Amino acid sequence: MRANAALRATFQVRDGDLFWDFGPYTDGSYRVLFADGIKAYDVPRHDGFRLSGVQTLTLRLRYQSPAGWVTYSPDIVVDFKRPVTAWRR
Repeated sequence: MRANAALRATFQVRDGDLFWDFGPYTDGSYRVLFADGIKAYDVPRHDGFRLSGVQTLTLRLRYQSPAGWVTYSPDIVVDFKRPVTAWRR
């Protein structure tokens, strides 16, 4: 695990829909974790999802490099009243 590896996440809320952009890596895989990893989903680096009735969303981002190392973000809180939430390390 590489606890201090570069990682970034930008979330945009438009009309209740959530869009994201993860980076800085173009290769490897991204996963979004909820409730301390009880639920986790592999997601593309750039995408979006339609959510209804959500006011806030707390998640953690996981990245796995092609070389096998892994890094995680801390909990990121996305407030649907804000148009953009950005986090980076």
